[in-house]
Amino acid sequence: MQSKSVTVGILSPGEMGSAIGRDMVRNGIRVISSLDDRSDRTKLLSKNVNIEDVGSYYEVVNQSDIILSIVVPSEAKNVGNIISETLRNSNHKIIYVDCNAISPDSVKSISEMIVETGSIFVDAGIIGPPPNNNDIPRLYVSGPDLDLIMDLDGNGIKVVPIGEMIGSASGMKMCYAGITKGTSALYLASLMVSNLFGISDELITELEYSQKSVFSRIQNMNKIPTTAERFSGEMLEIAHTFSSIGMTSGFHFGAADVYRLIASTDLSSETPENYPKDRSIKDLVNHLVNSIQKFNSEEDR
Repeated sequence: MQSKSVTVGILSPGEMGSAIGRDMVRNGIRVISSLDDRSDRTKLLSKNVNIEDVGSYYEVVNQSDIILSIVVPSEAKNVGNIISETLRNSNHKIIYVDCNAISPDSVKSISEMIVETGSIFVDAGIIGPPPNNNDIPRLYVSGPDLDLIMDLDGNGIKVVPIGEMIGSASGMKMCYAGITKGTSALYLASLMVSNLFGISDELITELEYSQKSVFSRIQNMNKIPTTAERFSGEMLEIAHTFSSIGMTSGFHFGAADVYRLIASTDLSSETPENYPKDRSIKDLVNHLVNSIQKFNSEEDR
C-alpha cells in the first residue's frame, strides 16, 4: 500500500491532528474529516491545511483507508463506538489507529469493538508537540498488523513500532505523560501555593540557583491553560492505568485536580493560537491564583 494512494481520515483535526494532516497533504496524501458539530476553530484549522470536510462520520468511514482518532480522552470511547457502529452498517473495512491519551484498558475495549466489525485496530500513542519543519512527533504503535501503517512514517509523524500487544503503545503514552505532564501539575501547584504564602519570588530565585533544569522547565509552562481540560482527563486515564497494575493512583488523581482547577479559570478560553507567549511564569501564577480566589469568594456568597 503506497501512502500517496491512501485516504486518511483524522478525527478530530485540532492542534495536533491538523498539523499532522497538513504534512500528509503536503506529501500528496488525501486527508478527510467530519467537521459536523466541531468548533469554528477546528473548522478553520482544517480549512487552512486543506483537510477535506466530507460531512458525516459515515462518509469518513466509507472514504478512508486509515482513520487516526486524535480526540480528547473523554471522547475516545464514544468516537470508537460511533465508528464501530458505522462499520457494522457498511461493507467497507478500515485500519483504525487509536492515538488517544487513554489507558490500555480503555484501548482494549475500543479494539474489541473495531475488530468485531472485521476491521484492523492499531494501538498508538503520540509523544511530542505537533510537527513543525523537521521536528515531528513520535507515533508509538503496537498490535499484530503494524506493517499496514508503516507507509505513514515521515508524513507528519515518526512511526515507532513497539510490539504486537494491544496496550503497549498506550501504556508507553501513559507512562511518559505521567512523568512529563504529571510533574508540570506538581510544579504549578507548588508555585500557586508559594504565591499564597507570599514567597513565590524567593522560590523561583532558589529554583534558578539550585534546580536549573526545573527553573528552565517552568519557564515553558505558559501554554498549559490552553490544554488544562484535556490534561485533566489524561491524568485520570493515567491514574486508572497505574491502579490497574497495583501502583498508587493518588499522584495523578491529584494532578487531574490541579488541571481541573486551572481549567475552571478564565484562562481556559485561551487557545494555542492566541495565548500571550510573552507572559512570565510569575504573571501566569498570579492570574491563576487571583482567578481561583475570585471564584471561591463568589461561591461563598
